[in-house]
Amino acid sequence: MRAEVETLRVEARAERRKEHPTILTAIELVYRLSGRSLDSATVERAVAVAEGVCPVLAMLRPGTAIATSFRIEA
Repeated sequence: MRAEVETLRVEARAERRKEHPTILTAIELVYRLSGRSLDSATVERAVAVAEGVCPVLAMLRPGTAIATSFRIEA
């Protein structure tokens, strides 16, 4: 995609149920990127590709609500 990423941070928040077993019921992932030539469409495609091949997300998705977003920072 030819974008130059200088920094990448992923913030993760989760909710879990109170009863045992205390499994995760919701996960929120926020990708924070900075770099040259970054635009929303390119970052959105890159995140979609990465999430599509992630075995952890594939394992969690059937039983856990997962929300993702990204922020391009200066």
